[in-house]
Amino acid sequence: MPEMIIMTMAELLEARGGAQELAELEVPMQMAFDVSDLLREIDGRLRIYEQQRAALFLRFGDEREATEAERRATGNLRVRVIRAGEETAFAEQMNDLLRVTVEIDRSPIRLTTTNGLKIKPRILFALGAFVQAAAGEV
Repeated sequence: MPEMIIMTMAELLEARGGAQELAELEVPMQMAFDVSDLLREIDGRLRIYEQQRAALFLRFGDEREATEAERRATGNLRVRVIRAGEETAFAEQMNDLLRVTVEIDRSPIRLTTTNGLKIKPRILFALGAFVQAAAGEV
């Protein structure tokens, strides 16, 4: 039965990383479908975050050609840099954006350790309320 999961955008970003790592593991078929569904839902919720984040970079930053080191590190030909004197305002706005809460009505993914599945604690921590261990398995 679905339940209301409430978390901040920062927690949702962390959950996306955990779900992406879980998606790389060989898991039972049902869990694979559940993880795929979770990733789609998380990505849908984060689209608005990404739009707002991009708007903040446009508001407080300028785009310039990337240095050779930046191109090697990021693969990007251009980078955005926050204008001098705007750093504090940008950081405050970004922090406000990361603190926005979202409500997601869904059941947690049921994790199982059958088939020798090993999940790192950091993945479980990142996924938070999105996961539930199968009874008697953890």
